[in-house]
Amino acid sequence: MSEEKSTSAKTRRVLQKLILGTRRPPVFLRILSIIAMTWDILLILLFVVLALFSLLGEDVLMAYKLEKFLESTRFLFTYAHLHLFSFLGVVLMWRRKMFGFYLYAFMNLLMPIITYLMLDDTPFPVESLIFSGVMIGLFALNIGVLKDKESRLSDENTPTT
Repeated sequence: MSEEKSTSAKTRRVLQKLILGTRRPPVFLRILSIIAMTWDILLILLFVVLALFSLLGEDVLMAYKLEKFLESTRFLFTYAHLHLFSFLGVVLMWRRKMFGFYLYAFMNLLMPIITYLMLDDTPFPVESLIFSGVMIGLFALNIGVLKDKESRLSDENTPTT
């Protein structure tokens, strides 16, 4: 029993190091990242489940008055993929990569536009755009912590006095 726990704990630590790296970001970036990763994971799961239900049959979604989403299973899978890339952007920001910020910002600005374009008779989701803008702005406060590859290389090659 203890060997199983130690093996699963070791596996968890290895996966955590592979995904999140060894260095922890500053507290503010860490809190923002945890919130954004949780949000993205929940929405990925929601939209994948809704898409699978829409493929299996309309009766289940009709019972919960979610028939608007039935119009486009393609929209559900597309939105799940956008959140997956948003999640990857947050993971990269956790690892202090500037590309993660660009990826997160692009995906989160694209989401309201895709919603408006793919769902007929849907007004433009201003609330979603505002929420995305606030989150992007909060992540932008941490740009000083994020570095691109060139600046990391120059920092490593710069002699310290």
